[in-house]
Amino acid sequence: MAFGWAKRASGWFTVIACLLLFACAHGPPAHFKPAVVSLQDLYCATCGDAVVGRLGNESRIHGPRFDLKSVEVHFHHNGETLGVAEVLKMIERMGFKGVEGAGKGSYAADVEFPESFDFKIISGAGEDVDIEAHLAIEKVTVVEFYAPWCGPCRDTDKAMRMHMKDDREVAMRKVNVVDWTTPAAQRYLGAVSELPLVIVYDKGGKEVDRWAGFKEARLAKALGDAKARP
Repeated sequence: MAFGWAKRASGWFTVIACLLLFACAHGPPAHFKPAVVSLQDLYCATCGDAVVGRLGNESRIHGPRFDLKSVEVHFHHNGETLGVAEVLKMIERMGFKGVEGAGKGSYAADVEFPESFDFKIISGAGEDVDIEAHLAIEKVTVVEFYAPWCGPCRDTDKAMRMHMKDDREVAMRKVNVVDWTTPAAQRYLGAVSELPLVIVYDKGGKEVDRWAGFKEARLAKALGDAKARP
């Protein structure tokens, strides 16, 4: 009996030892230092992933990861041969702006719409909302589900601003889902794998088309189809 317990214990110790060796092998070398770079005016979350990919190819950097909410890249680096200033230059050569330290990250500003446009943000922090209750009366309404970290959402906004500039019978309503866990996201984005989710309604409040992602030609067609309906 004692031998059987000892055998089982020996097996557990072996497993634990292997796990510890695995962790040590994959952790940063002892002389690597932790660092944080805040990315500023970042256009999209995939831009942050691109920075991580670039830093991950550098042997003097270990374990870079991008934090979606804080817009920061966390990593360990060989302080003896690679300073944070050089890391910032790497990021700058990619076309992005970074500063050393946490708490300074930001996404690019939202596309602005003139006050004369029929434009409203009907959910600004992911709270639940009945989108059909906010459709414009006797206008074609485009509802966009977006997030601050979504680059294609900004592209959609730019296209919508051009359409609304030329046609005041088009209105826009936006829902900031923040992330995939908020009430608005849970209600509307169940089968959606990318942002923005765009829904076009005709003047009578009936859905014309919906899609995910930035699709400029489809947007133009949906607006035309919506306006053509009686």
